[in-house]
Amino acid sequence: MTMDEESPKHLERLRDQAEIKAALLRLQPTPTSTEARFERAPKNTLYWPPIEALAARFLAAGRTEEIREPREFYGRPCWLLATKVVDTPNAPYTIAVAAADGAPAETLVALLQDVGHDYWHGSHFFK
Repeated sequence: MTMDEESPKHLERLRDQAEIKAALLRLQPTPTSTEARFERAPKNTLYWPPIEALAARFLAAGRTEEIREPREFYGRPCWLLATKVVDTPNAPYTIAVAAADGAPAETLVALLQDVGHDYWHGSHFFK
């Protein structure tokens, strides 16, 4: 199975937003924290090293931050995005790579925040 097929159904909204290429959702910036992963195409492996590096940075610092960094993958402009569900250092967060040639970064960040909130605070996670 590919990671996309294994992604929980509640991440469907990420599949519906074509710009989102890969995403990591974590409950907290701690080594044992629960996480979920989404990727649109498993063959596109270039997206994961920057996501993993940013996650490692958050783990080392013990806190998260908002990130919007322009990047290029496969010759296309992209964003490396990180956003928190709420504005606290230990909040659930999402790190994602998204294409920069579609929806504005603010729209993508809002989607990531909504999906993260629903994942961690929605009824699905606690069932």
